[in-house]
Amino acid sequence: MRAHGPELSLVRMQLSKGASIFACEDWAVYSDKQVWLSPGPPVRLDATVLNTSLVARTGVVEHILNVEIFMTAFEQVHRDARFKLHDFIVKVDPDAVFIPYRLKSHLTLAAPERDSTLYLTNCKASFEFYGALEVFSRKALETYFKGQSTCKENLPWKEWGEDMWMRKCLDFLKVPHMDDFGLLSDAYCGAEPSPCTSGAVAFHPFKAPETYMHCLMQADPQATKVDTEIVVN
Repeated sequence: MRAHGPELSLVRMQLSKGASIFACEDWAVYSDKQVWLSPGPPVRLDATVLNTSLVARTGVVEHILNVEIFMTAFEQVHRDARFKLHDFIVKVDPDAVFIPYRLKSHLTLAAPERDSTLYLTNCKASFEFYGALEVFSRKALETYFKGQSTCKENLPWKEWGEDMWMRKCLDFLKVPHMDDFGLLSDAYCGAEPSPCTSGAVAFHPFKAPETYMHCLMQADPQATKVDTEIVVN
C-alpha cells in the first residue's frame, strides 16, 4: 500500500468493515511510510513499513517493473512468525474486492490435503497469473524462499512484473499449480468485474471507496451491514 493516495483510504475502509484481508485469520498491510490504519481505541493499528520505495519503473507493454518491491514485501512475510501458522498465504491488491470465505471453498477442492505444495493460476490471459490476487500454500512459498536466489541467477527477471516473476520462479522450482479461473473477475483476464455478481473470489480494480463499497455490496451484501469493532486480545 502506498501511504499517499487512494490506497490508504481503501485499506482503512476495509478494516472498518472487516472486509478483504481483514476477514482472514491473520493479515498484514505493508506500506512505504509509517501510517495508521485505525487510530483506536482500543488500540492504534499501523501498517508495516517496508524499507524500500513503492514507486516502480514503467515497463514494456502492460508490465510494471516492480519485482524488487515485492521481493522485499515477501521477505517481510517470511520473517513474520505468523507465516508458519497458516496453510495458505494470499497477496491482495488494495483495490481488489476480496471475499475470503469464497476462497476457502475453492481451496477445499484444490487442496484437500492441508500441507499441499501448490499455487493457483487465476487468469486466462498471457501467463495466467495476475497479481491482483495471488494464492500460495505455505509450502509453495517456503520453496520460493529457498530457491529465490537460484531463480534470480537463471531467469531474465529484471524486465518482468512481480506476478510474472512469481509464476516463472515457482515453475522453475517445479512447484505444482492448479488453474482456477473463477478466482478473479478482471477485464485483463477476460471478465468484466462490474457488476460484481459473478461469484468470483475477487473483483478488480475499484480504486475509489464509493465504487469499492458498491462492488462489495453487490458481491456480499452481509459484508456492509455493520462496521467491525476492532478488539485486540
